[in-house]
Amino acid sequence: SSLQLLRTIKNQFFMTLPVEADQWDAQQRATWHQTTQAPIRSTCIRVLCEWVNNYYRFDFYEQPQMLSSLQLFIAEVSNDSTTNSGAGYHTALTVALASAIKAEEETNHGCDNVEDGHEKEHDDINS
Repeated sequence: SSLQLLRTIKNQFFMTLPVEADQWDAQQRATWHQTTQAPIRSTCIRVLCEWVNNYYRFDFYEQPQMLSSLQLFIAEVSNDSTTNSGAGYHTALTVALASAIKAEEETNHGCDNVEDGHEKEHDDINS
């Protein structure tokens, strides 16, 4: 389900250091963050941005629980103190979501005056 996919992405994004990291020095931890965690986080954000941009209507707009879960994830990313790139991740997700919402509103607005494939006729009071 969509919710399971979002949970999986969230778990990957917030992956923790492996157990053996207790034995690592600061340089080894920094290397792990740079070579393992950062690329995984970047991939998670790219996947989420693509998902939101391409499937917003079906997976988020029509499923308010999903939209709430995504917004909660975005807030958690914003508050994440384990990375210097947290603000960049947050910005990417926020922009993707805002863009998808705007596109959905424009799509819906464009259909407001259409009925059965034809524009609705509006009565002109002054005629």
